[in-house]
Amino acid sequence: MFKNLINIIFAFLLFVIIIIALWKNISNNNQDDSVGKRFAPPEISLKQILPLGTDDNGNDYLVKFSTAFQYNLYVSFITTAIFTVISIILGLGIGFQTKNLSKNQNILFLNRLKNLYFTFCSRITEVFQSIPILIVLLLGVLFFQRYLDNPDHSLFFTLVVVAVFSSPKLSNALGNHIKQLNREEFILATKATGVSMPALIVKHILYYEAKGLIVLQFINFFFFTIMLEIFLGFFGKGAGELSIGRLIGKDKILYGIDWQYLPTDQYKLILVFPLLFVLILCLVTRWLAKRVMLLTEN
Repeated sequence: MFKNLINIIFAFLLFVIIIIALWKNISNNNQDDSVGKRFAPPEISLKQILPLGTDDNGNDYLVKFSTAFQYNLYVSFITTAIFTVISIILGLGIGFQTKNLSKNQNILFLNRLKNLYFTFCSRITEVFQSIPILIVLLLGVLFFQRYLDNPDHSLFFTLVVVAVFSSPKLSNALGNHIKQLNREEFILATKATGVSMPALIVKHILYYEAKGLIVLQFINFFFFTIMLEIFLGFFGKGAGELSIGRLIGKDKILYGIDWQYLPTDQYKLILVFPLLFVLILCLVTRWLAKRVMLLTEN
């Protein structure tokens, strides 16, 4: 009963997060439209709907936040997809690694290419794994901010570099999992039936046996890139104006001021909401990852 209640609460929070993400498309207001006075309190009426009131420019704050969150999700999804594809390519090379070369001259060259691919996957994974992600992040921010004028492009390419160097998280786990599967009887039987290698990899290994691992790592890295974008935006590094991190960091100096001196209660709401949203997002992501793991195992 208690577990069901927890699941209901988190499912509701996930629904709220989805509504916030889509609010820009649901609302009739645009992010640059002046819809009321500065720091107007929340209003829900037939005239207009302002769930979080307005900001310092009189704009619908929830629309602005939704726009920033959509940007965050877009960048995070693209970089996570790159992370997943690279990890799978490297993981397959690690998992199917073999040094047995046939003496048949017709397939000797093909086998040499395969072993070259296997060796490349192992070595490049070792290189990526040996470099701390923090160093990659700092160098990426400094490099792309220096040579790219658009801060959105700077953020995107920084996260892509982080995704590439983070690939060993999944590729090593996937490679080791494939090595174990290669010894299983059902895989040997599948090979004996003449199933093609692409079908064996996609259907029997990646889909039936490794999908839980891949989906879990996808969710974890997706959440990691969301938090990383917020972190960079908070310090004004590599993020555009519409970023959750920028929204939090815009008035960060006010977090050290006694709140009784803030102009209005609406200002307090604007300061608290992004932080509360990030906290809820953390909890919901962990809950979602566990639910996905249970579903894939079943």
